Amino acid sequence: MFRNFAIVPRIIFGRGSFNQLDDILEEKRTTGGFMVFILDDVFKTKPLEGRLPLRGNDRLVHVNVDQEPKTGYIDALVEQINGFSEGSPDGIIGIGGGSTLDIAKAVSLLLTNPGSSADYQGWDLIEIPGVYKVGIPTLSGTGAEISRTTILTGPEKKLGINSDYTLYDQILLDPELVSGADPASRERPSFPRTPYHRDRAPVHTGPSGPREGWRVPPFLPRKCGQTHPSNHPPAR
Repeated sequence: MFRNFAIVPRIIFGRGSFNQLDDILEEKRTTGGFMVFILDDVFKTKPLEGRLPLRGNDRLVHVNVDQEPKTGYIDALVEQINGFSEGSPDGIIGIGGGSTLDIAKAVSLLLTNPGSSADYQGWDLIEIPGVYKVGIPTLSGTGAEISRTTILTGPEKKLGINSDYTLYDQILLDPELVSGADPASRERPSFPRTPYHRDRAPVHTGPSGPREGWRVPPFLPRKCGQTHPSNHPPAR
């Protein structure tokens, strides 16, 4: 039985497309509402931070991704954002590398689903759509902007929150945002790695049920060394 995958419904790309972010968000803003911008702290006080279209009650949250995201970190961010207002934000905008984009996706989901992010590590455990979310990558090759998972390290396991609800509602791909990245990260090919993040699926069934693993898409050569994610350095 072939799986009928969902995918990000709205994509805008092109040099300078970041300048349209304000117009994109305008459609989702409500009276008295606010947006939350989740930004990799490497951009703190940098020009990109100054370009964010913050309005009115909008909030900017810097996140540190020196280590891979942990469920406890997600829970703390959700608590912080819940403290901004009695209602949920109009949207979450994640800007950064793969870990930052994963954080933004997880936060969006946990703002509408009760409990800890660790409760949802697995396959299709999310029952309620998250807050509207936009993903804006500043690195090429992580695949986080297009995937239906958000990889988190929990108290017992490192596993994704795999769900169609995890997908971004909108992604914005502007090569100008990648041009200032570390060359080793900027030049990492995005095509080979992205399908692995995109098609991460339970491929082994044991006594404890399906387990998550890497499935090599049929259109990729299995002997091509650069296609395996273990050959790529961790992306910030």
